[in-house]
Amino acid sequence: MNRELAMTTPQGGTARANRLERGFSLIELMIAITILGVGILSLAGLFPIAMQKVSRGDLESRATFHAQAKIEEIKRMSWNSLTPAVGGTDNMETMFNRTWTVQQDVPVVGMKQVDVVVTWNDNRGVRTVSLSSFLSDSGM
Repeated sequence: MNRELAMTTPQGGTARANRLERGFSLIELMIAITILGVGILSLAGLFPIAMQKVSRGDLESRATFHAQAKIEEIKRMSWNSLTPAVGGTDNMETMFNRTWTVQQDVPVVGMKQVDVVVTWNDNRGVRTVSLSSFLSDSGM
């Protein structure tokens, strides 16, 4: 089915156009650009949300790092120096507040529990990361 159309040219002659030739009209091109633009604009609205989530994850990772660092520091201390008096508070990176406690004979006699809590403020309020570790005397 190869049909040809005859068209009249401005010079009065005729031209043959193959109906099977494909192309885009200006209207089709404008519709495609509009659809593409709407899609891109809707994705652009997700970028602020994604950046907020990345920032929140970064803060949680840093807080967890500070909590773990304090637990490791306490683990390196001698067994006899690990008393409830070891607990304390300090500030990290001007935005994190770190508090730690040591409890003796918890959950059983001969063990010590170390709890570290790191808090900070963000746009959702006060956020907290808590880590606990149980230690036993390796000299037993």
